[in-house]
Amino acid sequence: MSKGRLVPWVALFGLVWACGVTLYRALRWPNDWAEAHWLITYEFGFIKRGLAGTLLNLAVPEARLQTAILSVSVFFLAALALALVWAGFRLCSRAQWRPAMVFTVAVFLTSPYIVMSAHLIGYYDHIVILIALFACWCVLRAQPELAALLLAAGVLVHENILVIGLPCVLFAVVLRIAPPLRGVPAPPAAWRTLARYTLVAAAPIAVFLAIFIYQHYYVDNAALRPTLRAHILEYPFVQWSRHNTVSKAFTTSFFFYLKTQSPHIWERLFSLENSVQNGVTLLFLWAALAQGLRGRAYFWPLLLFGLVLSLLPLSFHLIAWDTSRFWTLPAVAAFMAVWAAWESRAGEAVSSRSEQIIAALALMGVVFNALIRTLLMDLETERLSDAGRILAYAPACLAFAYVMTRHSASGPARANGE
Repeated sequence: MSKGRLVPWVALFGLVWACGVTLYRALRWPNDWAEAHWLITYEFGFIKRGLAGTLLNLAVPEARLQTAILSVSVFFLAALALALVWAGFRLCSRAQWRPAMVFTVAVFLTSPYIVMSAHLIGYYDHIVILIALFACWCVLRAQPELAALLLAAGVLVHENILVIGLPCVLFAVVLRIAPPLRGVPAPPAAWRTLARYTLVAAAPIAVFLAIFIYQHYYVDNAALRPTLRAHILEYPFVQWSRHNTVSKAFTTSFFFYLKTQSPHIWERLFSLENSVQNGVTLLFLWAALAQGLRGRAYFWPLLLFGLVLSLLPLSFHLIAWDTSRFWTLPAVAAFMAVWAAWESRAGEAVSSRSEQIIAALALMGVVFNALIRTLLMDLETERLSDAGRILAYAPACLAFAYVMTRHSASGPARANGE
């Protein structure tokens, strides 16, 4: 095997290693909030977020429920990490393993989002992102009905998929049906085709409205709250008064949260530390998005769509106080948009004059993400010291240095293994 053909494998090693170290920085067992969510089922009616707990409780005896929650939490975190690395691999392959893309993917895989994913093991967010990523794949492969079914199921897991996942899937829909290149007319769309892709938005919204109407008009939340509280209290592994907070979360009106939390929106949006920590990753992903959309018809509207959908998760600040958690979500939304843009490209990527500059800056972004201390929840801090991080990330940095030197010495063609 020639040295040029080693580049993809060395780059993949670096990406996997960097992702693994980043996960380790905040990896823990599920907290009580996450565990309590898995205890809520449709036994209490057609309430929100009931699907995952229902399926788990049907599959596992009650005596083994805690072990099952730990197991599925680890499984979904591992599945999410593998899916994101797979998407990153696809991106690098589409970009012919140019350092700019390899290092941009590395910036994402070392970002506060990955740290927070390990910290929030057991949260339904992991399932939501997996569903959204798979739904995007289905749309790009002309299977909108399957994407609609996945998104509808995602709403039953957690309604936040409408903000995190659905816009990304709609972005993939636009990329699928829009002209692939400037100057190329759009193919005539039959009513049947339009109806198929309309399902992608209609199905999850219909499910959300069904849940909202049922719980608002047919459920006595005042009576349901003590019932949920008593149910959670039956499981001693859920502590820290989560029986109170979780039962309240399932039975409190959206409008109450909007009224009480929205006055704090500006201080949360302008949190300097959160915005800087997460903004660095966003800038590189936006640059990759623009590169992936180059040459497409409607470049500027598509780019604006991608920028907006990546910022939509910040709207969660209007209804909840998990500031550090919500600030990490734009990165994964932007990453899915970048992946969809490159996955749907017509023809090979064309290198730009600024590519070497972007590659150098992205490598600096990797170092930045590796050294910062992500703001975690539950008053916890990351486990690695500065020296420990340098040692832990060293193999990945050596791999990225190899990618850079091979590209500089041999040019893009040979670095791609040609």
